[in-house]
Amino acid sequence: MDNGTQFTEKKFFKFYDDHHIRVDWSAVAHLRMNGQVDQANGIILLGLKPWIFDRLKNDLEYGSLRVRAYDEQGNQASLEDTQDQLDEARDVALLHSAKYQQALRRYHSRKFVRKGWF
Repeated sequence: MDNGTQFTEKKFFKFYDDHHIRVDWSAVAHLRMNGQVDQANGIILLGLKPWIFDRLKNDLEYGSLRVRAYDEQGNQASLEDTQDQLDEARDVALLHSAKYQQALRRYHSRKFVRKGWF
């Protein structure tokens, strides 16, 4: 494992024990060990990717809760609502910017004194 103290809390050790995971620690500054960790991580990913793909494939085939709860029309409506909120937020930001610029112009025009040369 090449993540320092990130995974050393008690709940992680309990997880390791519950799932029969052996933890091997390595020094981060030791280049040869880092290469071994990278290689081990690559092997783990090679095993995980097909498992995840199979899991997703099974979810789609057998209709898991995620798949059954998905609603295309509801999703589209939610997307449109989010886009409307984004447009409204842009309008509010534009209004605040214009208000600030107007106040800034007023402030500078009060400080500006015209000379009577013309």
